[in-house]
Amino acid sequence: MAKKKKKLSKRKQNILKKQRKLILYCLILIIIAIALLYFIFKSNLLVTKINQEAASFISFSNSDTTDMLKINSIKKLSNNQGKSRFNTNYLEFVVSSSTNTNYEIIIYPLNNKIDDKYIYYYLTDSNNKKIDYDNLSSKEVALDGGKIIYTSEINGKKKLKLKMWVNNKYKAGVKNIAYKVKVNAR
Repeated sequence: MAKKKKKLSKRKQNILKKQRKLILYCLILIIIAIALLYFIFKSNLLVTKINQEAASFISFSNSDTTDMLKINSIKKLSNNQGKSRFNTNYLEFVVSSSTNTNYEIIIYPLNNKIDDKYIYYYLTDSNNKKIDYDNLSSKEVALDGGKIIYTSEINGKKKLKLKMWVNNKYKAGVKNIAYKVKVNAR
């Protein structure tokens, strides 16, 4: 009878060893998964990339030139978050001209059904100094149906950054919200 107790205790010891190994392996896998998730979110691997070489230079060498850019996957954010560095939905572009040229920035919805009062933008210069901030409902409508968000005159180069978002007061979901941005010489 003493041998049976020893055998049971050895069997229990083996089971406990296997359970400890299994728990250790699970903990290691959890730590690896957390480390990978941390790396993915910190390195912005999931963020849609904008081809900066193709989208970063707009030139007005003649008055008929029109260039178009696109801003995709606009998210629902508070206005403070939308203006902050946490808003990854933005375009950076350069407007340049060798002569005094008037230009305008126009925004067009792409298959969006969201009221313009919920769509906000924040336009800054190369030093992140605010140029304009508003929602689209208060902007003038262009002849072709877009919203003119900014007009100015350029002689030289000017780097601009345009951030867009849907205000978090909008109750419905936002999915595949996109806008095209045109810079037109006037």
